Amino acid sequence: MLLQLPFVFAFYKSLSVTIEMRGASWLWVTDLSQPETIALRVLPILLIVTQFLQQRIDAQPRQDPTQQKMM
Repeated sequence: MLLQLPFVFAFYKSLSVTIEMRGASWLWVTDLSQPETIALRVLPILLIVTQFLQQRIDAQPRQDPTQQKMM
C-alpha cells in the first residue's frame, strides 16, 4: 500500500490541473475540474461504501486447514 501512495497522489494532482477536465461532465457532476455542487457529497460516500464492501469480501475465512493451523 505504501508503494501505491505516491501514484495516488500523482493521479489526484494530474486530475486537478488537467485542462481537458474543464467542462467535462460525468454522471451528475457537471464540471470535473470543480467540486461537487450537491450538498450531500455522494462520491466520497460511494468510495467509503465500496471500500467497506471490498474489505468484507476479502476478509472471508480461508478453507485451507494448514492456514487455519498457522493462524
